[in-house]
Amino acid sequence: MLQDRVQAVRTEFAVASFTSMVPTLEMALAFHQAVLDAHGAVSATVARLREQTQGGDYAYCVDIASFMADPLPADHAALQ
Repeated sequence: MLQDRVQAVRTEFAVASFTSMVPTLEMALAFHQAVLDAHGAVSATVARLREQTQGGDYAYCVDIASFMADPLPADHAALQ
């Protein structure tokens, strides 16, 4: 199951002190969950990602994951 593999990779990152890779892993998981339209799972992943990036490093990952979970409407004006 994917959740088991993701947890294993999280553990491997922690053991190897690759903590900076965890937000990227969480973003990939959020993308997968968004494609599956698993709103509850995406919300949990975004919350976990928000907690992991409280210090400001990789905080943009929260925005990206949130956007993947709930994109802007098609008629939304782009920033200029």
